[in-house]
Amino acid sequence: MLKKKRTFISKILLASMCVSIVPATVALAEENAVIQENVSNDIEVIPMFGEPQATTSLALKSNASTGYSWKYTVVQGDSIVESSKSYMPDDTSGTIDGSGGTDIWIFKSLKEGSTTLRFEYSRSWEKDEVETKEFVITVDSKMNTTVKETTKGTAQIQLKANPTTGCSWRYSVVQGESIEEASTLYVTDAVPADIDGSGGTDIWVFKGLKEGSTLLKFEYLQSWLENAFYTKYFNLAVDKDLNVTITEVAEPPKDGPSSQINYDINGDSKVSLIDLVLLKKYLLDNTVVINKDAADINRDGQINAIDVALLRKVLLT
Repeated sequence: MLKKKRTFISKILLASMCVSIVPATVALAEENAVIQENVSNDIEVIPMFGEPQATTSLALKSNASTGYSWKYTVVQGDSIVESSKSYMPDDTSGTIDGSGGTDIWIFKSLKEGSTTLRFEYSRSWEKDEVETKEFVITVDSKMNTTVKETTKGTAQIQLKANPTTGCSWRYSVVQGESIEEASTLYVTDAVPADIDGSGGTDIWVFKGLKEGSTLLKFEYLQSWLENAFYTKYFNLAVDKDLNVTITEVAEPPKDGPSSQINYDINGDSKVSLIDLVLLKKYLLDNTVVINKDAADINRDGQINAIDVALLRKVLLT
């Protein structure tokens, strides 16, 4: 009984700590951003007791069973140093052959300056890589770290967090399929190395897959609690060149974002005869690009003459 009471009290204390962490304004990079820090493989730097230091963890999806793996090189700079490298399989039971996993690097800030890292995903016996990523890691005079991924067609979301309280951010897709997660990172705040329990910043990097928009819901909560302490919504819009733009939005109505009909077929923030012409052209020969979510006006999952008639009615009224 005493053990259960102690466990309950501990959970209450952790919950109160979570509430005290007010997430900072989300950093939205139009081009990109990601986490990381880097390193010189030949030097292990041991910080002095009490010296301020930040760490950054970088996670990239991979599948060792295919022979592919991530490797990185330092393009320039020496402001960070690698602390550890690990691999986390998706299948922790070990019963599924060929399952993938995640490569994870942890870097420590070393000195003020910037470092550029280039990651390549390839097989050791093949000449060409199948994917490349490049990150610029900057360390300021107080050893705080910022990271930006320079890979085209990506963008990042940053949210303050403190996993030592038992709280963490998780997200779900409310609507859309125009993006995919490219990498995740966590950067600790710069504090003396002997101090435990400091917070940091969660970073998600998303890559554009196709033209369109995707709505994501982020919740900050403890795994054993049903209700979130904080909830945020972000719309990720991908243009025809697969560039990603992120905008924080208000909570969608309870009947879902699909109820929001803006009739803006061409995405110019206006509703006019141009939208009607484009919709008709799309149905005629499918040679124009339109906002398909806006074009499905009656929300039946199809774009057809009924939607044309509804849009015409809207314009006439």
